Amino acid sequence: MPQPQIPANVLPLQHLICAKAISYEGIRETPRLPNRGPQVDHFQPSWLIKDPMREGLPWCASFVTTVWFEALGSHPLGSLERSADAIQDRSLQLGLWHASPDALPCPGDAFVVVHGVDRPRVLDKGHTGIVICRGFDAQGNPWIETIEGNVRNGCRHGRRRVITDREPRPEEILGFARVVPGALPGDARKVLGGEVFGSATADR
Repeated sequence: MPQPQIPANVLPLQHLICAKAISYEGIRETPRLPNRGPQVDHFQPSWLIKDPMREGLPWCASFVTTVWFEALGSHPLGSLERSADAIQDRSLQLGLWHASPDALPCPGDAFVVVHGVDRPRVLDKGHTGIVICRGFDAQGNPWIETIEGNVRNGCRHGRRRVITDREPRPEEILGFARVVPGALPGDARKVLGGEVFGSATADR
């Protein structure tokens, strides 16, 4: 399976974000203790990790915003966020949101999806991750290659289909938060690596 590779022709800040995200690929949660683990606790609140047997919070959004902070040296949304909804809402407020299907992602963006076609606005129904690159399948359909926290009990390298029509679907990508001004799309890749993420893959 191809390993995550940062595409050529991106800005230095995009490269930093992608490299930081890739550095976390492979960390795993502790078996039978959801959302916890020696490395996963890095994305949990300090008050929570004081109890070693307490289940953690969903951490996909804190993974994304921690990666941004560690790569950029500041919080581009103003603070660390702990839900995909919060990333979408805050990026909308700041003019950083690019909605699908009108926009395609750039490396270093965060994608946001919801589980189910009714677009619920519930904390544990959304999911987010870092875009590493984009590419196309044999039929010309766009996909993104990602690094995602809180998916299949860890931080994993995967890929997701980008829907280009307006019919709601499960696991639909709502859009992308772009925190690097003037971000470049980078070179599209013919063969994308990683697990295929889709319906019911992200941890609830």
